[in-house]
Amino acid sequence: MAQAEGLIRPPARVLFWGGARFGIPFLDALAKLPAEFTMAGVVTVPDRPAGRGRRGAPRPMRSSPVAGWGRAAGVAVLQPAAAGDPEFLREAGALEPDVAVVAAYGMILPRPALNLPPLGSFNIHPSLLPALRGAAPVQRAIIEGHPEVGVTIIRMSEKLDAGPVLAQASLPNPPGTTAETMLEELARLGAKQMIGVLRRVTGRDPAGPPAEVEQDEGAVTWAPKLTPSEARIDWTRSASEIARLVAGCDPVPGSWTTFRGVRLRCLGARVGDRGQACGGASRPGEMQGVDGSAVVVAAGEGCVELFTVQPAGKRLMDAAAWWRGAQPEPGERFN
Repeated sequence: MAQAEGLIRPPARVLFWGGARFGIPFLDALAKLPAEFTMAGVVTVPDRPAGRGRRGAPRPMRSSPVAGWGRAAGVAVLQPAAAGDPEFLREAGALEPDVAVVAAYGMILPRPALNLPPLGSFNIHPSLLPALRGAAPVQRAIIEGHPEVGVTIIRMSEKLDAGPVLAQASLPNPPGTTAETMLEELARLGAKQMIGVLRRVTGRDPAGPPAEVEQDEGAVTWAPKLTPSEARIDWTRSASEIARLVAGCDPVPGSWTTFRGVRLRCLGARVGDRGQACGGASRPGEMQGVDGSAVVVAAGEGCVELFTVQPAGKRLMDAAAWWRGAQPEPGERFN
């Protein structure tokens, strides 16, 4: 009898908060389950000016990926300047959400916003909490060389990424995987985990509500947003550390170095295998030559193969093509 009642239960109304593409796989997954869930609406950041525009002309406005998804799906799109704005909260409350899901929204939600849906607000966070709370967990995990990454579903609190854990899943973190690629994989994994949690929270899974496990505050580590200075390559570091930095900063903020006083963005790198070619009298940052499409650069330990670079104000290009144009002198270095 309980199963029959579940089949005729009206779909749970979900209010989604997000801005970046990280939340799109969840929205796509939810849209495929109309008998279980319906979108009450999406909350995202306001449209922002894009590019530089023509001289004297207003800059075009750019919407977030979540706003674009919501408009294409025909659901309500709310874009408050502040999540605690009373008028916005009245408008969001009128959507009558049963539950809320947050993924890469970019701002902390105040208690009145968290309390809008009676079943609570839940977050998809791309780390194995309590490790790597904050804005850049995937980037930091790659740069720091963590053996695995993951996603955690938490019931949200007013403290950043601190709520109880309802579900968690991990993936290996192989060398060379960029932050962009890993975020895409974790977005799909997080969508699957969140759908499972929503089914249990809304009574659509006979297993009942999931356990909620408080995080160990003594094990908390942090992953603040990367700064441009952190993304600068220190060529005295080992080749493996430099390769992880390049991968973790790809594409944002982009690792970088300078050559002849010009900033050079670096994307696509790996630890080289030229052995003694990067040892001996070579100084860190010294270019050893071209190997296929890569420029080989001496590090503090070993060598790095750079595959893609972008000089300031120019397009992305193969590192070897940049080399041919720059024509470095023997012994010249990146700084």
